[in-house]
Amino acid sequence: GKETELDELMKLLFALEDVDFLIAAAHEAETRANHHIASLVLFELHRLISKDREDGPLHDIEILVFRLAVFHLTEPRNKDAGEGDSLAVRIGKLFQLLVDRLKQTKGMQPLSETDGEYFTSVAWNTGLEAVKKGEKTPAAVCFSTCAFLIPFFFPDTTDEGHPNKSSLIHKVRKASALLLVGACILDLCKEQYPAMTRNGLPKNYQNLLHQARGALTKLLKLVDAVIAEEYEEEFVSRMRVSALVLMHELLCLEGNDSPDGMRQLQLMQTPCLSVKDIVLMASISAKLGSPKASSRALDIALDAMLEASCPDEDTIAAIVRNRIELEDSEKVEEQLFKNAATNLALLSSYPADEAAWLVTTSFNRGVAHYRMGKIEKAAEAFVIAQELVCHGKKFDPTLVRLESRIREARAAVEPAQA
Repeated sequence: GKETELDELMKLLFALEDVDFLIAAAHEAETRANHHIASLVLFELHRLISKDREDGPLHDIEILVFRLAVFHLTEPRNKDAGEGDSLAVRIGKLFQLLVDRLKQTKGMQPLSETDGEYFTSVAWNTGLEAVKKGEKTPAAVCFSTCAFLIPFFFPDTTDEGHPNKSSLIHKVRKASALLLVGACILDLCKEQYPAMTRNGLPKNYQNLLHQARGALTKLLKLVDAVIAEEYEEEFVSRMRVSALVLMHELLCLEGNDSPDGMRQLQLMQTPCLSVKDIVLMASISAKLGSPKASSRALDIALDAMLEASCPDEDTIAAIVRNRIELEDSEKVEEQLFKNAATNLALLSSYPADEAAWLVTTSFNRGVAHYRMGKIEKAAEAFVIAQELVCHGKKFDPTLVRLESRIREARAAVEPAQA
């Protein structure tokens, strides 16, 4: 029939709140393969039959209707989603109904493995599709649903009370879902950053941060438990690192660390982190948190990389550049360039473009000082630039052309300095 007439009929049908009419309507929609209408009717039917059972366990009819609603909503031929909410949002709302009902049973309501696997797979796949489309809120809801449902159909112990070894696989699935929950929520927070007001953080922003902290805290506890059972230790350890990076980002977004970023720095010194992990977290601190904590972490990362048996020159170069760019003290910046010259002398390889950046940046500092009449500082900068070009030209031979200009500049300022 016509869409407007059908819409009016649906409103009238829902207003009657008659289970038999809704069942008949769902059957008719299924017969005509109208999955969109079937999903809407079953959504309403689920709401109606479950509203009077808030304090009791879920009956089989509730699970059946819910599963049918999910099926028709996710049916590939269900293209007519209409205006308004996206498919991911509608599926998220449907799963939220199930989660709320299961919470009311206080953990006493199990799901069959068949139902549990079906619901979690739909939630997972819907979440992934939502992320691809940039729908972070429904994605977080779906991943959260996935993490929440797993214990309801795959307990940690068998009926005899013995540890369920197969549950380790599901624990990793739950951990993966919690990781994606945290990532999605933090992306939502970053979209609103900075969201400071005179009265502090907006309520919605605070709620998002609270949800992210809850998911990441559960994740870290779960990961520790899985590692203790020696299951896929390398994979799970990397998951822990990812959780720590997200927890670090959360700490920066919360904005309640000390001015020197002590908590951020402590997190960046967690033993399981690699140098590249620290560099990544330092970049987050520089952008969203404490630049001081970022600078200190980069110093630690650089020392560790230089002492490594096989140092990664690309990582060293990135650390050196980021550290210099973060520094706001001329005296410290000068020392950083001196240290860079020493490192160039000791290293057997270094990215040519980064060596050139060090030389030209140091030279330009000297030129800037000279133009401002700071002859002594200009002379010091040209000395450092000459030391840098001396070692840097072995990585970038084109620096030879700049070497003669540095000599001329140094010769020009030294008499004036005298």
